[in-house]
Amino acid sequence: MGKVGPHLRTLAGEIRGRIPASDHVTSGASPGLAALEAFSKAISDVERIGASRLETISDLFDEAQKVFAETSSQLSTAVSSTPSLYRPPLRA
Repeated sequence: MGKVGPHLRTLAGEIRGRIPASDHVTSGASPGLAALEAFSKAISDVERIGASRLETISDLFDEAQKVFAETSSQLSTAVSSTPSLYRPPLRA
């Protein structure tokens, strides 16, 4: 579980790295070119949203891992401090 968060962050970084820096529509361009530029901007927006969601999910995985680790250590402490139900046989 500890590997999922960093992997998702890396993936989000790769997605952000391939998004073009400028998303502008050329004024006076032909309708076809303007449509392609708008479509390209929409794809960039979807990639930004996807990268943001991956980072949010990686944060959730990190928090879940912390909680599981704390719960696991608390469970181990409780089990080790609980007296055993087993009683050795009485010897005469």
